[in-house]
Amino acid sequence: MIDGFKEIRKGEKHLGVYTSLDLYTTYDGESFQLYKKSGMRVQEIRESQDRLPSSLYIKRDDAIREVRMLQQEMDKELDRMLEQESPPVEKTSIIIADSIEVAADGLRELSQLDERDTEKTAEILGGVKDMTESVVSKCFDDTIFLENMLMVARKDFNTFQHSVQVAMYAMAYTTHHGFILQDLQPLVLAAMLHDIGTVFLPEKTVKNTGKFSKYDDEQMRRHPRLGHEVLRNAFDDPRIARVSLEHHERLDGSGYPIGHNELHEWSQLIGIIEVFDGMVGWRYHRDAPGPIEAIKVLVQMANNGEFSKPLVDGFSISLVGKTIG
Repeated sequence: MIDGFKEIRKGEKHLGVYTSLDLYTTYDGESFQLYKKSGMRVQEIRESQDRLPSSLYIKRDDAIREVRMLQQEMDKELDRMLEQESPPVEKTSIIIADSIEVAADGLRELSQLDERDTEKTAEILGGVKDMTESVVSKCFDDTIFLENMLMVARKDFNTFQHSVQVAMYAMAYTTHHGFILQDLQPLVLAAMLHDIGTVFLPEKTVKNTGKFSKYDDEQMRRHPRLGHEVLRNAFDDPRIARVSLEHHERLDGSGYPIGHNELHEWSQLIGIIEVFDGMVGWRYHRDAPGPIEAIKVLVQMANNGEFSKPLVDGFSISLVGKTIG
């Protein structure tokens, strides 16, 4: 980021995203000149030039918009893949890898919404992206994992992307809290598959981003049990299925589907992260709060007895480098 400008990625498959944005270039790293006006395709300029400048930039104010547009391109790519009667499962790994990259961009931009500690948060998220990619890549040989993620993607790409982001936040937590190496892969599996039960719900319920009707609420409350049934038969590690069952439970017994409070630590962690991502999720909210404001809500929920205060504080440290509230 240089004085209100952000360098763009120039991969061939991303260039079309920038048709509706002004692009800038610089030759000294200090002064910026308009390179392309909004509405002009980058390819049109390339036809009259031997090559693009070594670096192109957008204005800082367009950064969140850029990430949303990149995500829309990924949605279209997924739709094209799913038009095949039997899409190859291995392509799911490509979509997951792309999702991690775009999610990291989105999360870094959200970190800029807070007036404080943005550099620390951006630095943490940059390292977490690499770690998530490394751990997730080890899951790509697991056909059951890929098949389940493909089912999530086919049902609703927003849920798929949410699952990737939850996994990234879980990895951020592990970097500060002494997880053993052998636990990283099952934790990622639990995070990415915690909402697998939603694939069995009505599409209109899963895709509803507004206020739930009584019917939608009743349907959504089924997904933890449905996910548990799938995962307990799919993986040897029982913690993966337990997270699916318990991630909407609360320590004060106010959650669902059981309403109990004897929860596994991973279930509590994924529950905290899911609420956090629901608040800052750039996919749904134009006016999403920054990380610090969202953590303040988690602290209040912990004070009310819904979440573990040590876990919330640990998550806060892993994300912004300190406790909040």
